[in-house]
Amino acid sequence: VMEKELFRLLRAKWEKKFDSFIWERVEVVCGDISDENYLLGIKNSNLRDQMFKDVDFIVNCAATTDFFERYDVALATNTIGILNLLSFAKKCIKLKKLLHLSTAYVSGERDGIVPEKAFEFGETLKKTFTKLDFEIEHELATHKLSQLRENEASEATINATMREFGIERANHFGWPNTYVFTKAMGEMCLEQFKEDVYTVILRPTMILSTYKEPFPGWIEGLRTIDIIIASIGKGKMSFFLGKPTLIVDLIPADMVVNAMILGMVFGENGMIYHVGSSIKNPIYVSQAYDYVYNYFTENPLFDHKEEKPIIVTKVKLFQHIFTLNIYIAIRFLLPLKILQLVANIPFLRCYKDVYAKNMKKLQTVMRFIQKFKHFALFNGIFEDTNSERLREELIKGSGNLEIMEAFNFDPNSIDWEDYIINTHIPGLIKYKRALINSFLITRVELASSRLHATHRWNIPSTLHHPLLILTLLLLNLHLQRGATTPLVDIPQLATALIQMLAVVLDLIFFLKPSVHLLPHVHSAVVQVLSLSPAFLFGT
Repeated sequence: VMEKELFRLLRAKWEKKFDSFIWERVEVVCGDISDENYLLGIKNSNLRDQMFKDVDFIVNCAATTDFFERYDVALATNTIGILNLLSFAKKCIKLKKLLHLSTAYVSGERDGIVPEKAFEFGETLKKTFTKLDFEIEHELATHKLSQLRENEASEATINATMREFGIERANHFGWPNTYVFTKAMGEMCLEQFKEDVYTVILRPTMILSTYKEPFPGWIEGLRTIDIIIASIGKGKMSFFLGKPTLIVDLIPADMVVNAMILGMVFGENGMIYHVGSSIKNPIYVSQAYDYVYNYFTENPLFDHKEEKPIIVTKVKLFQHIFTLNIYIAIRFLLPLKILQLVANIPFLRCYKDVYAKNMKKLQTVMRFIQKFKHFALFNGIFEDTNSERLREELIKGSGNLEIMEAFNFDPNSIDWEDYIINTHIPGLIKYKRALINSFLITRVELASSRLHATHRWNIPSTLHHPLLILTLLLLNLHLQRGATTPLVDIPQLATALIQMLAVVLDLIFFLKPSVHLLPHVHSAVVQVLSLSPAFLFGT
């Protein structure tokens, strides 16, 4: 950890004394918050006893943040882990405060103003016949895992089943994914079983790179919005789910750290603190996309394979998952279905790899949309009255402008355009270029140059479905009659059909016809996708 770029300023300041400066203040203890046999997995009893005597503050950042983690794994860390931590905390005789880092999105898919309010024990986000009980959830997950192992399921099957089970349980109680569900249960456990332990909960929103400290732009890993930024910059994202008028709640990492420090000093027992920007300094989805587009237009990434700058396009935003699904079905699934049918012709089976490759890309995109749709359509605004009180305490307790600046976490001080264009994206490129280069979200485009559409035909949208069926039927009859030479160049036909569908899509979504057309479009897509190769080609 100490070798990371994050510590370069300290390293430069202390030079050869850096190691001693750190290790005189830091002692690393290996542990495991999910270990139920030993307190936090610390097996050395002498070390445990020493910690019970010396520890005065506990800051819990331990979590698995995978939205769709295996249910047993997420429960063990994000929920049961809190009980293990409390058992340890209750033995620390000098403990002043336990600060727990949660997430603002434990609120689920709530609209409007989200209060800084603790959950009631067993609370759910939608009506159910039973209250939420973390012990029952733990038993269900354990039983499910035991069944899978008794049936000698493969590790891949176990992983997939336990992930699906987590989503199922989260959705049952009203949460969109396993991560926020198990974090919410962790908060409930903290408040229910803390007894005399003084607790503070911080709920940050979407965390970005550092704003100022220790220097601007440092980032660890790719966050939700960073994956979208990277995909746009690489020219791999032309559409996504989102409403331009919604607020996207962002906060730089160093402001979250400052809020944690102030929470340790001034935080009140049992209090919830939202750390975000949606109330005081909102940034809208349309603005965020414009800033990203403007940056990569002025500072394009370089495609080393093609040896040319990557040209970015403005992202088309779809406000409903239904319209996005229609777009994907017509623009990508239907051309891929045609390509699959073409690849089934004996002398054109070379296109099977092209189909498989692009279908895999499309499935990756769909998984990504599914994963982040909750954030893309989130319509809540996070109250920060309690956090404002922390800022006021800093002003009263300090009076020193330098200290106030050092521990600032006021989102009002952020110029979003300047920060995103001049700090966050350059930092993302500098510190995470390898991740950006390896990132898998890719635009679905047909790899063969013969199938790549460069020109659009002006064909009326009302003809696309009959024309497609007629063309394929004629081809079917020709092949069934035993002709050895095709009437048309098959790749050329596929190109024409793809171009035609692109025009249809433009007509549907950019000339904005009346809404009653959408069910007909959906019906046409379903009909075409339901046609089998046997019907079309007699094979």
